[in-house]
Amino acid sequence: MNSGTVPIKNTAFFGFTNDTNNDSAFSGSNNASDVAIGFGSSNQASQTYANQFEGVNWATRDYRPKSGGALLSNATSSGAPSTDIIGQPFSSTIGAWQYQSAGGGGMPPWWLTRSDGGMQN
Repeated sequence: MNSGTVPIKNTAFFGFTNDTNNDSAFSGSNNASDVAIGFGSSNQASQTYANQFEGVNWATRDYRPKSGGALLSNATSSGAPSTDIIGQPFSSTIGAWQYQSAGGGGMPPWWLTRSDGGMQN
């Protein structure tokens, strides 16, 4: 049996209703979700999934943050990595991808080569 809480910070998680309200299992701050978040502070709760990411359908699966979304400028640098999933510098964006204006940052090759949306090494 686990004891304590799992810290979650600067994370975008959608579709996990039971988990986001579980303050006995999780702690942290500066997260984003489509439902209320029952733990931490500075969270962006009750956000519309489609308004946060570039392409949310099965064909595109483009989880880069969308301009104007709640993921932007709401993360904390405290304890955050210095770069995102493709090596872009931290820019206070919630999630694995840091926001890049038009023309900046692309999908990594391992993401584009899998037909099922999983990671390809």
